[in-house]
Amino acid sequence: MRCRFACLYFCACAELPRTNSYQRLVAQVTTLDQLNGTLSLLEEIHDMENKIDAVYLPIENMYDKLRSYDLRLARAELKQVKKC
Repeated sequence: MRCRFACLYFCACAELPRTNSYQRLVAQVTTLDQLNGTLSLLEEIHDMENKIDAVYLPIENMYDKLRSYDLRLARAELKQVKKC
């Protein structure tokens, strides 16, 4: 399960410098308005992280449970879930 999040994290890190959000986060903050905007962006990112966890964690937990029963699952499906 953690492997999946690590994979997503490293994939996102590779794409991050090309995003507008990244540019806003690394920009020099000189005014209170810029600071407020940066803090709002960080709050949005934190909220998105929680939404992603809410979607992926139950799926990964189900696959872990299925693996514990040694059920035969489609190889493509397992690769997609385990992909790191």
